Amino acid sequence: MLTNAVATIITKVRQGRADVYKPLESVKVHWEDSRGYNILQSSRALNEVDNITVYMPIIDEKFKVDDYIVRGEVTKEYTSDKELFEDFEDTFIITSVDKYDYGSPEMQHIRIGAK
Repeated sequence: MLTNAVATIITKVRQGRADVYKPLESVKVHWEDSRGYNILQSSRALNEVDNITVYMPIIDEKFKVDDYIVRGEVTKEYTSDKELFEDFEDTFIITSVDKYDYGSPEMQHIRIGAK
C-alpha cells in the first residue's frame, strides 16, 4: 500500500463518570480528503463534499463508527473531544469502517470514511 500520512484512531472509553479519549496505535495510511466549496465545478454530490477516506492496513485494535481519526501521531489521552479538535486541525469523526480481509495479505486493508 502506498502511504502518504500517519494517522491515529482515537476511541472514547468510559472511566467511572467521565469519558476519556484514548489513542490507539499510529499507523502509516493513504489519506484522501475532498474538501469542496463549489459543488457544481467539482461535479460532486452534496454528500461527497468535505469527506475523508483513509486506507490503512488491518490492525488488531478495535474501533468503530463515531470514534475519531487524526492525521498525525497522538500519544496523550484527552478528557474531551474539544481538546482533541483544538490540538489537531485534521481531526474527523469516523462515519464508516469497511474491512477488506480477502485476497493476498498485501491487499488486505481497512477503508475508513470520516467527516
